[in-house]
Amino acid sequence: MQVWWYIAGAVGGNLYMHNLATDAVIELEDARREPPVSFMHHDGQGHVWLGHKGGMVRVWSESSLTPVTQPIKCFHAEIRCIACSVWRAHASSEAWHVDKHSKAGDKRLCVLLLHYSGQLHKC
Repeated sequence: MQVWWYIAGAVGGNLYMHNLATDAVIELEDARREPPVSFMHHDGQGHVWLGHKGGMVRVWSESSLTPVTQPIKCFHAEIRCIACSVWRAHASSEAWHVDKHSKAGDKRLCVLLLHYSGQLHKC
């Protein structure tokens, strides 16, 4: 079992993973080069989804501790919510907009598909 957390700094921040079985704490240094994280979501499929203040989304592998996608720009505002189903994710810049009544055409909702090859697609 793992616990992921982010510590925000003045410019960026640091992303960490704590392996509870071994008690090891690892900083994921690749995350330092990205905008500050505004939202984190574990999808139950082995991926950690990070939403960033600049409206970007990136997906990380919990097993390899590396990004599995390139960053994808969804909004100009910060990501405030990510919700996942088995085959897609919804990202929103307004937390209350990601629910079962949201539609892909909603300007405040971004539908993302994570392909098994590691490609992240915006619909």
